[in-house]
Amino acid sequence: MNHFLTVSLLALICMNHCVSCPISGLIWNSTAEEFILISSIDIFSQIHNMNGNTCHSEYYDLEQYDINGTNIRVSGYEQKGVVMFYNNNTKISGTIGDIWTLLSEYLHFEMILTKLESEIFTIVLSNNGNNIEINSDYIRDNNTDVLLAVSIFADNWDYLEYTEPMYKQNFRLYTRRHFKVNKTWLFQLFNWQVWALILIIFIVFTSTDYFFRKLSSRISKTRKENLPPKDHLFYNFAIICNQGDIPDDFESSRILRISISLFSVLILLAYSSQLTSHMTQKSYIPPFVDLETLYADTTYKVIAFENSVVYQAFQLRKIDIYRWISDQRRVSFISRSDSKIYLTCSDSKEFAIFKANDDWLTRNCNVEPIGEKYFENWMAAALPKGYKYRRIFNRGLRKLREFGFFNLLLNRWIQPKIGQYDTFEFISVTIYHVEIIFSVLIYGMIISLIILVIENIMFLVKYQ
Repeated sequence: MNHFLTVSLLALICMNHCVSCPISGLIWNSTAEEFILISSIDIFSQIHNMNGNTCHSEYYDLEQYDINGTNIRVSGYEQKGVVMFYNNNTKISGTIGDIWTLLSEYLHFEMILTKLESEIFTIVLSNNGNNIEINSDYIRDNNTDVLLAVSIFADNWDYLEYTEPMYKQNFRLYTRRHFKVNKTWLFQLFNWQVWALILIIFIVFTSTDYFFRKLSSRISKTRKENLPPKDHLFYNFAIICNQGDIPDDFESSRILRISISLFSVLILLAYSSQLTSHMTQKSYIPPFVDLETLYADTTYKVIAFENSVVYQAFQLRKIDIYRWISDQRRVSFISRSDSKIYLTCSDSKEFAIFKANDDWLTRNCNVEPIGEKYFENWMAAALPKGYKYRRIFNRGLRKLREFGFFNLLLNRWIQPKIGQYDTFEFISVTIYHVEIIFSVLIYGMIISLIILVIENIMFLVKYQ
C-alpha cells in the first residue's frame, strides 16, 4: 500500500510538471504513429510560453514537503459560520476555520492568526471599462501566507493562487417575508368540489322531500296543502344551516328532515374544525420573482456586498437589468460589517439583498430566497503566487475531504437550523378577519329591505 501511494504521488507530481512546464517529454501521435515532442503541440507550447522560464526557478524549486513546526501566517475577516475568531483572536472556528484548524493538526504547523476588519480585495473597472481588475496590496506586500474564505476570481492569477476549493456558494435575492390575511377564507375553507357536493346533496334532499310529499298526499287521499318547490328549498336551507324547524304540517317528512339535520351537523363540524385556523391564517406572496419584476413592479431597492461577484456584475453593466437598476440608483453596496445588512430584516423596509447562501444560512435574519440563483463561485484560501507550501496544503485538504470532514463541517455550520424559518402562530380573531361575514349580513339586510319595499309597493298598486 505504501509503495502504491508513493508511486501515485510521484505520478501526480510528474503529471503536473509536464502540464505546467511542457518543455520536454514525448507523447504518442496516432496520426503519424510515432512519439513526438510535447513542445511541438500548439496548446502545450502556448502554456509553456505563458509560464516562461519561471516554472522551474520560481515555482518547483520552492516546493517543499516538510512543514513540521513551521509558523504559517493566516489572515481572514470574520463571517459567522464560516470563519469565527475566539480566545483573543488566537483560534478560529466555523466551516473554513475548523478545516484549517484540522489541517494544521494534520500537517503539524502553527497558525499565526490575524483578524482583518474588512475584506482586502478591491474590485475596480479597467481603463477600457470592459473588464474587472482585482487588486490586493495586502497579499502582494507579503503581509500574509494564507487568506481564508476567498471567492475564486479568474482575473487575479497574476499575483496570487488558490488552494483547492472547499465548497460552492450561490448568490440569490433575499427579502423579508410579508404575510397577508386571506380575506376570502370563507369560501376557500372548502375546495370547489366539496361545495359542489354539498349543493348536489341539498338539491337531492329537497327534490326527494317535494316528491315524497306529493306522493304521500295522493296515497292518503287527504287534502294537504301542496307547497311549491321554493318553500321546500327555503325550509331545507334553514335546516341545513342548523336554523329553525319544520312546520307541523310536515310531520310526514320527519325522517327525511332528521337525515338533513344529521347531514347539516356533519358539515358544520367539518367547517368548524378548520374555522379558527383559516380565519387567522396568513399567506405569503412574494413581492417579485426576479430582478426584472423587482425593477418593473415594485419600489424595492437592492443591497449587495462590496467586492463580491454581484458587485462585479453591477460594475461591468453588461446586462440590461443591472444597468437599469444602477441608473435608477436602486442598488447600494455595503461591507459585511455594515449595519445596513439588517434593513432586510425589518418589516417596514422594502429592501432585497443579493447575497450568498452560506451567509443566509448562518445569519440570524429571517429572510427568504426568491427566484433562481444568479451566480455560483467556489470558496477557497488565497496564497501568494508561487507559495512553497501550496501543494502540501492541497494534499492535506484532499485528505480531509476523503475522510469526510468537509461534509461534516458543512452540515454542522451551514445547513439550515431548526427555527430558521418564521413560525405560524394563531392570533386573536379581529374584525379584519370576519369583515366578510358582517358584510354578507349587512348586504343581506339591505337586500331584504329593498325586497320588502318592492313587495309593499306592488301590493298597493294591485289593490288600489
